[in-house]
Amino acid sequence: MRQEPEKEGIRWFKQTERDLDDAQYAFGGERYNLVCFLAQQAPGDNAAHL
Repeated sequence: MRQEPEKEGIRWFKQTERDLDDAQYAFGGERYNLVCFLAQQAPGDNAAHL
């Protein structure tokens, strides 16, 4: 079942915020490889679904 476009956009935006939060947490643990991956993924995931 397809979501309403506005609700789907909000869902993807919230996921992007979680991805960035995870990147900040990983940064605090000096997991820089993971930080780079998550920071790169977050906006890419969101933009891909517009």
